Amino acid sequence: MLSQIPFLIFAALLIVTNLSCRSLFAETAQGQSPSKPHQDAPASENQSLVVTSGKSLIIDSPTPIVRASIGNAEIAEALAVTPREVLVNAKARGETTLIIWQKDGKRVAFDLTVRHNTAKVDAINRLLKQVLKDP
Repeated sequence: MLSQIPFLIFAALLIVTNLSCRSLFAETAQGQSPSKPHQDAPASENQSLVVTSGKSLIIDSPTPIVRASIGNAEIAEALAVTPREVLVNAKARGETTLIIWQKDGKRVAFDLTVRHNTAKVDAINRLLKQVLKDP
């Protein structure tokens, strides 16, 4: 096991570096300022949602839903699964807007932030701690 420690550390550093570079390039590519909401949108402030990439969440509506839309389909998708529920699937890191039109004519807007999934990095950190503390 001790003979594998340098290799494991090297492999873990490569993976962490690769993930960090991807994050840096994604931030640079998305460095444009976010667009302003449409002027016809209600004056109320959007609610915030945060989801991890690769995960989903369900939004319940007190009134029936007519339609749901995501501003950037590369970041997330929204599906009306029942007349009162919207399923949001987070695809990639970034920010977008989710708008839900309700049957009573109201619109509900959400600022949706999809954050990077750190499960792989966390697993590598656990492995390194385990390997480095074994004599």
